[in-house]
Amino acid sequence: MRAYILTGSVASGKTTLAKMLSRIFSRKEYECRYVDININHGFAYIVTRLLVFLTRYEYKGNYYLTLRFGNKLLFCKYLSLMIMLDMLYAPIKLFTSIILYKLKTRMKKSKKFYLIIDEFYFNAIVDYMYYTKFLCKGRSSTITWLILKLFYRIILPLSIASLCGLQVTIINLQAKIENSIRGWLKREGIKELDVAHITFRSAGSKVMAKEVSNTNGIELLERDATNVFRYIHATESA
Repeated sequence: MRAYILTGSVASGKTTLAKMLSRIFSRKEYECRYVDININHGFAYIVTRLLVFLTRYEYKGNYYLTLRFGNKLLFCKYLSLMIMLDMLYAPIKLFTSIILYKLKTRMKKSKKFYLIIDEFYFNAIVDYMYYTKFLCKGRSSTITWLILKLFYRIILPLSIASLCGLQVTIINLQAKIENSIRGWLKREGIKELDVAHITFRSAGSKVMAKEVSNTNGIELLERDATNVFRYIHATESA
């Protein structure tokens, strides 16, 4: 049983590659599941959407981005609660998206099982670090820092533990900053842009992928989406 985790730069082709791999494995009649995990899911998503509804800010690509670009001060005040809500929801997300699916496939005794994970909590940690340390610098309270540290110490090992029994490969896709900027503007359909965040995500995701790989003995691929696709296709066809 294999799991491919796609992390990396903004607009580097993570979701496109994840969905492409998912379709290919499914066509071969293998057991395959596509999972999208990042920040602002579950409990945090519900509260964020409610805040956007109450404040009536113009929707900007995503509910938490609507707050982030609509009212930076409010976003920074809300940040600690958002991290906490994501932390509380993470065990539920991991159990329903990954662990239950592993049990289901084992009961079926499936020989070929693939789990394609888009983003995962590795990228979430990087994004929350940027928001706490840079975007909300001077506004982040001691509580926010403590919750972020707790998020890192709990969610990272929990995420890795959920992959137990799988042959895991982390795919860290990198894109040039100018390509990430163009991709962001095209994907989100908004004029607002945080170049510092895009730069931090690119560097941070690379460091996080290497840390997780070296600490846990997980295979790491650092290539562009096209070369990764060719590599996986050749490997799985062998």
